[in-house]
Amino acid sequence: MPSSLTSLLAATDIPGHMLVIALLLAAICTGFIFRFVLPALGLGRLFRRTIGQLEQLRESGGNPDPQQIGRDIMGAPPLAHLWREYAQTLHPTRTEAGPRWRATALAESFLTEQALVDTPLRAEFYKHLPGILTGIGILGTFSGLIVGLTHFEVSASADVVRGSLRELIQGVGHAFKISAIAIGLAMLLTWVEKSLVVARYRQVERLNQLIDSLFDTGIGEEYLARLVGASEGAAQQAAQQAAQLRQALVAEMRQAMASLLEQQQQAGQRQLENMTAGLAGAVGDSIRAPLERLTQTLERMEAQQGKAVAGGISQALDGLLGNVGQQIGEQLGRQEREAEQRQERLLQSLEATGQRFEASSQRLEKAIQESMAQLAGQLAQQVAGVSEAIGGGQQAQQERLTEQTDKLMGKVAGHLQGVTTELKNAAATLEGCVASFNRAGSQAMGQLSAGAEAVQLACGDFAAAGRSFDHTAQTVAEAGRAIQSAAGSLAAASAGNGELLEQQHKVGASLRELLQEVQGTVALAQREAALNSEVVGRLESAAQSLARAEQRADVYLQGVSEVLAKAHGAFADNVERSLKAGNAQFQRELAEAVGYLKDAIEHLGDVLADGKG
Repeated sequence: MPSSLTSLLAATDIPGHMLVIALLLAAICTGFIFRFVLPALGLGRLFRRTIGQLEQLRESGGNPDPQQIGRDIMGAPPLAHLWREYAQTLHPTRTEAGPRWRATALAESFLTEQALVDTPLRAEFYKHLPGILTGIGILGTFSGLIVGLTHFEVSASADVVRGSLRELIQGVGHAFKISAIAIGLAMLLTWVEKSLVVARYRQVERLNQLIDSLFDTGIGEEYLARLVGASEGAAQQAAQQAAQLRQALVAEMRQAMASLLEQQQQAGQRQLENMTAGLAGAVGDSIRAPLERLTQTLERMEAQQGKAVAGGISQALDGLLGNVGQQIGEQLGRQEREAEQRQERLLQSLEATGQRFEASSQRLEKAIQESMAQLAGQLAQQVAGVSEAIGGGQQAQQERLTEQTDKLMGKVAGHLQGVTTELKNAAATLEGCVASFNRAGSQAMGQLSAGAEAVQLACGDFAAAGRSFDHTAQTVAEAGRAIQSAAGSLAAASAGNGELLEQQHKVGASLRELLQEVQGTVALAQREAALNSEVVGRLESAAQSLARAEQRADVYLQGVSEVLAKAHGAFADNVERSLKAGNAQFQRELAEAVGYLKDAIEHLGDVLADGKG
């Protein structure tokens, strides 16, 4: 083996160190071919086959299935893991034709050039291989020059000098050849490496474009459309509830007022009848015993009194009875007029309350309709705006949508609270009317009691004054029966007042139940507002997460670009400094060698001249 290597070196006339450098260059080129060129070509065939299958799938149409794509097309090891990560970002939607997948992220975020090309091909290392070859060529040049200068002999013999000079020139020539070969290989490897890497980059870009074309984007627009539909449905439901509430309020108030008016009229009539019957009974009971004593006295004194005295006493009795009847009639008429006035005021208050209820319900319905119409218009405008600029202004649109939704629900809640306050005020007014009616009834009963006492006093005077007249007994008895019937009417009127108060309490209870229903409606509207706020909050958080992810990706790419720029600059500076230093050293050594050669030639000329002389 050593003899064969020696014979090979002798046959090729190449120095040993140059042959070692040549073999090193050959080994590097062989490794580049087997470890970079062939894998790059295989990766290119894989990308071409995958791109062709994706183009066929896109031309066939239909709804692509991510699982089927991962199993049939993306099953190769470089693509399988990246496809599984990308498939997790796909969002399924339900359509009439079946499930349809929408993309929420771009394919280039997962199927990157670094993951598919740079890492498998070790492109980061092989992009610096031309610099290594250039450095080896420079080392070969320097080594050849150094070896030639080392073997150069300065002697008085011209043959020795010529032999040394020949070896020096041959060594320098071989060194320059090796350097030229290394530089040529560096240029060739640079061209091959860049061509293959750029071709793979184009295939990766085409692959990402095909994947993005298979799945539609715009899932945010779909969510906004669903939100608009839900808001419109809520607006229609709120309008229907408001209309139903208004109709129920109006119908219930009309029925309650009609029933209350009828009961009030019946109670007033019964009150007058009972008042008259009660007054008559009370007067009859109070004057029955005095009349009996008066009858007995009249019977005893009948024989003794004269016609003149009888006529005077008869006139006095007639006047007294007339005054008593007139007073009782005036008192009953006054009380009847006061009761009618109180009934009229109560009916007017109830009618005003009903009008306020109806006006409040109309204002509530109008406010809800206007608010929901405004909300629907604003949401439609926002959806149009989002469709035009979904990439840049989605977060701002969602924030404005959230604020406007909250404001609208606040307005609706304010209107409902205003209506609740008006209903409470109306209930308080109605309770005040009931209390005033109770006080009026109590005053009427007090006045009736006072009238009964006055009648009793008058009857006592009447008994004392007419103690001796028998023929007036029958007239007084009839008056007593009339007064008794009036007292009965007064008692019935008092019972009617009690029933009227009970009915008014029932109306107050129904109004309180109505207030509770209105408060429930307010709570329902607030819950719907909270639900809309939650949906909008989720959309906003999703948009913020997307923005943060984009920001982190931009920062990472910027950092990578800065690192690459710094690495490239440092490598260029190192190469430039190495070339400058090597060139300077080569120039110095060459100048020294030329100086030595000049001295040797001059010395040789002197020797030749001396020999001729």
